[in-house]
Amino acid sequence: SYILYRKDHHKLIKAANPAYTNNQISKVLGQAWKQEKADVRARYQTMAEELKQNLLRAHPDYRYAPRRPGERRRRNR
Repeated sequence: SYILYRKDHHKLIKAANPAYTNNQISKVLGQAWKQEKADVRARYQTMAEELKQNLLRAHPDYRYAPRRPGERRRRNR
């Protein structure tokens, strides 16, 4: 639910504070999330649950299977 909240509010914080880094924006939004009223948090929780159910319906056979350390591809930097 916080991820959806952050997605909705990130652009607003960035527009108001263009010099803020991503870390600073995350700190501001983290504090704002903690201070949000229960009904706002519940709305985002409901949205998150709906997205989860939609994803499960769209991909019913999906199972998370992390790669073993030897199977991981390294990025070229």
